[in-house]
Amino acid sequence: QKSKIKNINKRQSPAVFILQHRYNSENSNSNSTMGSIVQLTELALGLGQQVTPTEIEFKLTAGRLQVIRYDEKFFPPSTPNLVDSYFSSLKIPGLELSHISNPTRLYEFLQVFVAQKERRLVLSSQMPAGEDIIFVECMYKYDLPTHTPIGIELEGFPPRIQDISPTSPLYQKAYKGQFVHAITFLDGRPEFNKKTPGFTGFRVKQELEETMHLEGRSIVLKDLSSEGVNAAVTTKHSKRNDDSDEMFDLNNGGCPCCVIS
Repeated sequence: QKSKIKNINKRQSPAVFILQHRYNSENSNSNSTMGSIVQLTELALGLGQQVTPTEIEFKLTAGRLQVIRYDEKFFPPSTPNLVDSYFSSLKIPGLELSHISNPTRLYEFLQVFVAQKERRLVLSSQMPAGEDIIFVECMYKYDLPTHTPIGIELEGFPPRIQDISPTSPLYQKAYKGQFVHAITFLDGRPEFNKKTPGFTGFRVKQELEETMHLEGRSIVLKDLSSEGVNAAVTTKHSKRNDDSDEMFDLNNGGCPCCVIS
């Protein structure tokens, strides 16, 4: 559901300004059958502003990052209490990072993108919902340009990147070995994901080619832990698919976003 901006605080500290959103969530962890109110707090970080555990500190709670303390002097006076909030996402132009399962990695991403004019750290009052994230270490939602070939080779179920062309919009962003989680659209059509019949590398690439003319497309990629990769491989070989069953080693050669210019 679309969130409604509750308040825009124009009193800026050197670090951030605040956007507060509230919306009803039927997928929250609340026991209420009517859903509950979830508050999202966006921290718009200043250009070049360093963010370390001194400013805001996270711990891992049930597979999610949760705020355990923060420096109130770093934030505007009207900032709501952030303690016990959960990390929801980190937004920069063209990319949204979510499901980060390691505090150190989150701080690394914040540093990697420190020169970006727009960095927004989104916190949630409730543990973010999501299925099949037990082995997910990070998700990357990339906006895709129109009328541009995707330029990646995919294989298997679940779809996995086998090669990336230098002409691909994902070149030096995605990397060989990442899995495709979904393709999303802004025109109202349903998300293309594992619940879609035939969610193989062949079908994902076909879908990307057939929707190349559409604006507002995104591809969601994910890093899996070694346990998650093993589970995915087991799932792949237990299902019929139209792609090669040849597997390759996961490239653990570093953070794929660290080379984004």
